[in-house]
Amino acid sequence: MAYARYYIPQLIDAEKVLYLDIDTLVVDNLDKLFEIELGDYPIAAILDGDGIYFNSGVMLINSLYWMRYRVTEKLLEITERELDNGIFGDQGVLNLLFDNNWLKLEDKYNAQVGNDLGAFYENWQGYFDRNFESPTIIHYCTHDKPWNTFSSSRFRETWWQYEQLDWNEVFNFETYLLPEPTFEKHFFTFTTSVDLLYIEELVELFPNSCFHIAAWTSFGPRLLKLATNSNVRLYPSITSPLFEQLMTKANYYLDISTSWKEIQFCQKAIEKSIPILSFNEAVTFEYRELSHCFINLEDMRQFLCKNGGNSD
Repeated sequence: MAYARYYIPQLIDAEKVLYLDIDTLVVDNLDKLFEIELGDYPIAAILDGDGIYFNSGVMLINSLYWMRYRVTEKLLEITERELDNGIFGDQGVLNLLFDNNWLKLEDKYNAQVGNDLGAFYENWQGYFDRNFESPTIIHYCTHDKPWNTFSSSRFRETWWQYEQLDWNEVFNFETYLLPEPTFEKHFFTFTTSVDLLYIEELVELFPNSCFHIAAWTSFGPRLLKLATNSNVRLYPSITSPLFEQLMTKANYYLDISTSWKEIQFCQKAIEKSIPILSFNEAVTFEYRELSHCFINLEDMRQFLCKNGGNSD
């Protein structure tokens, strides 16, 4: 079906057509996008995540140009000719034909957050500087989809908000869009193992607080079981922008891992004036004097209750 977009100007009677991949989500009004004058450009698009070619998952198509210059026929010719050269995808063919003759849109019209994990580990220069803060169209490209059990990409919660709507509510999304669940407090912790001291007890003691647990890798069985709790969020293979979002939301940083530590997260908490909570047998030595360190679980519970983190 990817190649079906070649035929869009022939199938839809309109001067401009917005093509969207199936893994996109429109979260804002598109009127300003359709007001853009395409002139002599065949399409308007956004650079792909690697910043080399345009991404064909969101394209504002100039149908008049395509019909006048026989773009469909040329795309089919290139597709057949380039098979032997290893160019199979429609995106490669479209870039080959249009080269630099396309109009660049604002990043908000194709926020390719599905690339977050690859960009983080491959150090794509400039990728995380792109403005994805208030997107109009979110693109969950790559295999890292928000409907997977776990995802490293941003805006996963946004997708689930829309997923829970029926069609009547979708058409009136400004009225019906469901709010995100609200919690009294947000706890964040980073771990390199499953050894988080008292984590199950804390989750049970504070059902109205949300526990955000992150790691560079996948999680072991002990932590995976926590995902069945409505107040737990797991973030395997976390990326830097997602980490920043979580730290911005956090009321407390839990330094409760009894295994090898990534002390940079304690440092980040201090820089952001986020209180660090720990236990004597888990506290990071370098930050002991800057942490609220407790003898046992009951001591921490009493402290949190006094500071607005009521337990049941």
